[in-house]
Amino acid sequence: MVYDMRGPQVRLLTNLENLKNEVPMAELQYNVRLVVDSVEFEMERTDRDLRSEEATLERLKEEKERLVVVTERQRKQLYSMGEILSVLDQLEEEEDSTLDSLAIAEQFIELRSRFPENFKLYNLSCIACSYALLCLLESFRDGILFRIRFTAVRVSVINTWQARDPEPMLRFLDFWENLLPPSFLNYDNIVMPKLSSAVGCWEPLCETVPIHIWVHPWLQYLGHKLEGIFETIRVKLSQVLVAWHPSDESAYTLLAPWKTV
Repeated sequence: MVYDMRGPQVRLLTNLENLKNEVPMAELQYNVRLVVDSVEFEMERTDRDLRSEEATLERLKEEKERLVVVTERQRKQLYSMGEILSVLDQLEEEEDSTLDSLAIAEQFIELRSRFPENFKLYNLSCIACSYALLCLLESFRDGILFRIRFTAVRVSVINTWQARDPEPMLRFLDFWENLLPPSFLNYDNIVMPKLSSAVGCWEPLCETVPIHIWVHPWLQYLGHKLEGIFETIRVKLSQVLVAWHPSDESAYTLLAPWKTV
């Protein structure tokens, strides 16, 4: 666009073609074209800058929205952590006093209901189990409870457990040994009679399962109390070895497990 100031009135021309016949001076047309090109370039640059600024503004808006979400999430996280720590601190203060298992359970149930994600994130179920164990130990201080809860268990063990399958009894002792007093477990009276009976019926030449498999696991529990049973085993082995010939390697297989015992 250019202004034509010839004549009594100024005219705005949008096309230089209109000046071809009226402006014979090539220098003037060249200079006008330079001005027009410069203005067009400046307009294009300004347009690019404007679009760039608009894109930057859009990114800043998105970043602001993201930060608002993050800030809100962190605020909720801090609040939930504060509530959880408050409950745990309260439980820790009450730990030295009489533990109320029902109240503790209600506390953890409420935490799981209010903050399910944090309950999993901070593995609060394990903390709940530790308090449950404390409550269990607290309740086990009452000897009457021992007799009520475990008399039936002992009767079942005596009637059903077989000495040649030690694993069920071993698992029971491993789980309860640290929780129950030795006077209550008294596994000597349960294990020794059955073990002695099983060893008395043991026939070295007929058995398919080596005897050390079901006798040795009791070393850590019974120790020197097994000496009487060892004597029975020694006598039976000596009777078998009377007819043994050095070319028979089965004797080594039979005796090797007893080397350290």
